[in-house]
Amino acid sequence: MSKSKRKVEPFTNKFGQVIEPGDTVACVTQGYSHSVHSYTGIYVGFVEREQWRKLKQFAQVEAKSRWDDNMSIRTLQNNLIFKLDM
Repeated sequence: MSKSKRKVEPFTNKFGQVIEPGDTVACVTQGYSHSVHSYTGIYVGFVEREQWRKLKQFAQVEAKSRWDDNMSIRTLQNNLIFKLDM
């Protein structure tokens, strides 16, 4: 059971972009069969989890489902999220 809580704070991705809560972002994900998907969403914060005895940050993005118009929160590694300047 995860005990992580969302922190509504900005973060910096590996390209140096500072992403603030509420910013529109592009996300890239990889499926179980190594298929690649991309979508846009709104950055809402991040959670910190321990992996291999190291604390890592995982961004949370609110995005539409591919199957319907329902919005859902997706948790992703920060280096897979890029700020869109619109």
